[in-house]
Amino acid sequence: MMEVLCGRPAVDLTLEEEQHSLADWAQHCIKGKKLDDIIDLSLRDQISPQCLKVFADVASKCLQRRPNGRPTMADVVVGLGRAFALQEECKNSPAEEEEEEEDAFNIGGTDDELIDDALTNSTVPSPSTLVRSNENISQGKKKSMGWLTMLFQIIGLSGKGTDTRVRKRKDSDSNIGLLEKKSDTQVYRRFSNAEIEVATNNFLYNLNDGEHGFSSMYKGRIDHPTLEVAIRCMAKLTSDATWAHIRAQSQLHHHHILSSIGYCDDAGHRMLVYNYMVNMSLHDQLYGIGHDPLSWKKRLETCIGAARGLQYLHSSHIIHRNVKPTKILLDENWVAKVSVFDSSMMVPTGITTRVCDTVGYLDPEYMYTFRLTEKSDVYSFGMVLLEVLCHRQPYDPSQVEGQRFLVRWFRTNVQRNAIDQIIDRYLVGSIAPECLREFVKITWSCLLDRGTERPSMNDVVGSLQVALQLQQTWHNNDDPVALGSR
Repeated sequence: MMEVLCGRPAVDLTLEEEQHSLADWAQHCIKGKKLDDIIDLSLRDQISPQCLKVFADVASKCLQRRPNGRPTMADVVVGLGRAFALQEECKNSPAEEEEEEEDAFNIGGTDDELIDDALTNSTVPSPSTLVRSNENISQGKKKSMGWLTMLFQIIGLSGKGTDTRVRKRKDSDSNIGLLEKKSDTQVYRRFSNAEIEVATNNFLYNLNDGEHGFSSMYKGRIDHPTLEVAIRCMAKLTSDATWAHIRAQSQLHHHHILSSIGYCDDAGHRMLVYNYMVNMSLHDQLYGIGHDPLSWKKRLETCIGAARGLQYLHSSHIIHRNVKPTKILLDENWVAKVSVFDSSMMVPTGITTRVCDTVGYLDPEYMYTFRLTEKSDVYSFGMVLLEVLCHRQPYDPSQVEGQRFLVRWFRTNVQRNAIDQIIDRYLVGSIAPECLREFVKITWSCLLDRGTERPSMNDVVGSLQVALQLQQTWHNNDDPVALGSR
């Protein structure tokens, strides 16, 4: 990374003695706040200050002399993703960029007015104005970001986001005691491998979701085809500690948490059995082919259910760490269930830990603190709320520059009094103005850069319930007021 930034080899004996080693010289300049002294001259006018700060910070951490002080490659990818986002957000005028960043990230007493103004001055867009062109950015702008774009292509950061897996920590089983089994009327069953083979018709229907490289999912039926189930098969190399941790997670009981109904630990085969989620995930409903678009009321109810699931986890001092639409499942009654399956996902709140999130949903504070808190889940959930409103994923490379990063586009349109420009066109005219105002306010708050300024999940649940009540009142009154007319 330092070679890319500085345009020189790791060792250069033609330079002065103190500059022979690039690593030592770069660390010296970074500590002395003389970063400009080492940057490749051809790059100085191309790198935004914010991007440079994050990039240099990641590189400096990689060069720590003690191995336990260095980040994992998952952390490096996340850091470079953050730098990439900052570079793409860069505008021609540094002063203008700094001013906009301050306005967008520092929420004060006037932000409710900002959102109110945005909603008041919005007008109903025609379908044609909602269709975004997929034109390419200019060659000149491509060139200005070439050095960083090439680097991210090398490390595999694609437009869809990189799922940064976590290596197993030595103390991964230290928090199992926190995952307490709750009492429930349903009997937790132990199945034999033979029973599982019969239930799945010898593992005929594969449901692999691409979420977990260390397990496979199959569809089946048990109890003489009366109960449709999903069966997750663990890799044979799964350790006893990891298996115990996963089983503990799977027995968390709450109306909005996906709990297993049984397990198999037979002849080297380890599997968990869940009720099959007929309506799949929120991601499938938003982006899947062949689905009717979810109504606004259904989206609100799904968000409230997922928020209650996270609220329950946080009340038990558990951080989810991987909140996104694929983790929010919907049963036959459209009840939202938060999936907690992942051997490294659930950790005690507030400890230093490795990231398990997908780029785009990751708390931006993590890059600087390497600590996850309950507010990290709140940020990720804020991105889910934004996707529900906009029908857009966090990063879309097909969009024009300025619209690729959803959170940036959201903030910009709030500031420009143009909320109507970001709403899913299917929802236009179906959202109560007061409901939209409440929803946008809580989404904005969840996405604040500073975790201490974000609401708790208790607050999020309360605000979403208010939004739903406002929507129902508006609907019951058969209010003809169009979106944005007041």
